[in-house]
Amino acid sequence: MEIQLVKANELQVSEWAGGKTTQLYIYPASADFSKKDFAYRISTATVELEESAFTPFPNYNRKLMILEGVLDLFHDDQYAIQLHPFDQDAFSGDWISHSKGKVIDYNVIFTSNYSSEIFHFELSKGEEVKLNCKDTTLLYVLYGEIAVSKGSAQQKDVIIIEGQGELVINASSDSLIVVTEVNKIEE
Repeated sequence: MEIQLVKANELQVSEWAGGKTTQLYIYPASADFSKKDFAYRISTATVELEESAFTPFPNYNRKLMILEGVLDLFHDDQYAIQLHPFDQDAFSGDWISHSKGKVIDYNVIFTSNYSSEIFHFELSKGEEVKLNCKDTTLLYVLYGEIAVSKGSAQQKDVIIIEGQGELVINASSDSLIVVTEVNKIEE
């Protein structure tokens, strides 16, 4: 099991039509998001326009979780859903989707060769939790400070775990962590 800590100021931030996006992780590392040649990508984004259109990602699956705000999400010819903080929606990147609402969201975009789960949990100062990691696990510290064997991570920092094993997380302060698991689908 390999553990990598990435500080918030080391993450790649770029503009998109409706705000800013912060890339937390892309696989493979040599992939170029704009060329859509990645297997999966994990990111956060600010939606600063009241109405915005989602960029199409043909042949990808998407998972979206709201971190802050309320979003009305419309998938043309499919369904509409209202998302509040920590609500999620899973949908096809082929769909034509648009939204209403200014939010901060959390995104996972992945090919059909992978599955992905997103969940979050809060820890009180001094609390410890153990995670069983499989392929790729990413911890995003929404607030607070946590420590793992390789060091500590604070607000907006990322911990990337590659490979199987048990990860022990200790909360140095009250913390909220968003966890993403991405696993290769066995053929």
